[in-house]
Amino acid sequence: MGKRRTMKKTNSGYDYDEWLYYPKFPGRQTKNLPAYVIEYGEGREGKNKRPKMIFSSDYLLNYTISGCGYIINNGKETAITPGCMTLVDRSAEYNMYTGDSEWEHIWMVFGGDGVRGYYNIITDRSNVLYVGKESHSAKKFYDLRFYLESEEFYMDVRNSSRMISLLAEMAEARLREESEELTFVQNTIEYMQAHLDEKISVEELAKKEYMSKFHFLRMFKESMGISPYGYLISLRMKRARELLRGSEKTVAEISKEVGYGDEKSFIRKFKEEFGVTPMQYRNSVF
Repeated sequence: MGKRRTMKKTNSGYDYDEWLYYPKFPGRQTKNLPAYVIEYGEGREGKNKRPKMIFSSDYLLNYTISGCGYIINNGKETAITPGCMTLVDRSAEYNMYTGDSEWEHIWMVFGGDGVRGYYNIITDRSNVLYVGKESHSAKKFYDLRFYLESEEFYMDVRNSSRMISLLAEMAEARLREESEELTFVQNTIEYMQAHLDEKISVEELAKKEYMSKFHFLRMFKESMGISPYGYLISLRMKRARELLRGSEKTVAEISKEVGYGDEKSFIRKFKEEFGVTPMQYRNSVF
């Protein structure tokens, strides 16, 4: 049913160097189920590929095994790294492509009237959801292939249940992510505020929240609209203004207190942020 070939263009729009393809042909009864598979495949796409996207009234679910892909949806580009699930409504405009690395992933094109509610929760903030490289959700997705090979008459019904279970698990992960995000962002900000006079790295912040660097960066920016480093700079500059207004400390002392060992770097950054030097700012408020 599925065989490895080369350079095959599939219904998903991908054009693969290597692929394993399982087309399905859902009948009338199958299409009455809450969810049903149209196509399932595994592929390794080469560097700098921009496949032609196919627009239709169904959905595309993608899980990245290795390498990196990208998706542009609603004008926003998001990297798709190993351990990420990507869910797309193919009736809307989007584009997925590779960059400087190959992209190995599995995908499923599917439909069903029971999908939309889960889709809305999962994609509330992003089409990309990090579930982990060896997560239960990833295993469920992998296992679908073996069930799809079965010719048993009842298997479409069971596969519909398995797909809904996978979508429900992803929806729970999204809701849990959003709840945990509030805690980790607050923890990160409090740590920054308490250590403004120290060197703080993104790796250090991510490690404290038991996250990968990439996941930490993505989650923080999605929540705050700015990178952790950008937010740290804003905290340091805000504290510097407070000290310039409310203390008699020298610019050199203030620069050290807000994490700048080099006074010249501090002055340059302050002017970049506010358009005046620290001393010009201090003189303007007195």
